[in-house]
Amino acid sequence: MCVDSRGAESPRVLVVCESPDKTADSQGRILVGRPGSHIEHLMREVGLDPAWFRYTSLVKCHPRQGRRTRKPNSDEVATCTDAHMLMEICETEPEYILALGAGPAKFFTGYTQLYRARGDTIEWTHPWTQATYDVRTTFHPNALLYHGGEKFEPHAMADLDQLRHLLTGEGRVPYHRYKMVMDAQRAVNTFRALAQDFRNGVAKYHAVDL
Repeated sequence: MCVDSRGAESPRVLVVCESPDKTADSQGRILVGRPGSHIEHLMREVGLDPAWFRYTSLVKCHPRQGRRTRKPNSDEVATCTDAHMLMEICETEPEYILALGAGPAKFFTGYTQLYRARGDTIEWTHPWTQATYDVRTTFHPNALLYHGGEKFEPHAMADLDQLRHLLTGEGRVPYHRYKMVMDAQRAVNTFRALAQDFRNGVAKYHAVDL
């Protein structure tokens, strides 16, 4: 099933991820569920308006290998971008393209490693129209939500803050400020978890029939 884009009809930023996950495939819209909520939360945290954004993907169908999700291969990316995404860029003409993760970063910048593409505005030329678009890159929200990826969250927030600066002309917030916020939030979450464990322990103690 082809998964639809979502968001603004005339976006300031076109957000491009690699392919739909299981949740997007089941709902028929790209970047929904926890990943979509998380990236929009980070946008609001740095002062970006989610209404400026439209979300799409290089590949419109959920790539599978048996029951597991796999990365789309180069033929699938070429076929799907020719059929869908390149036309969508022509139709929406965004001010910026935001590539989420290594796959889209490679497509738009040529870099095979995300860290090489992050932090700079890279010019991409549309192969049909020869129009140029400014591309920014950052982490896919799944990379922040799973496998210990929360350590990258201050970097993602700094990336989004740079984009906010480019869109609005307003001042940027230093990376270390975001790291301090995230460290404080993790400390609060740890304290809450310990407090809940303590309350559970007290409840079990009082439940014992002495």
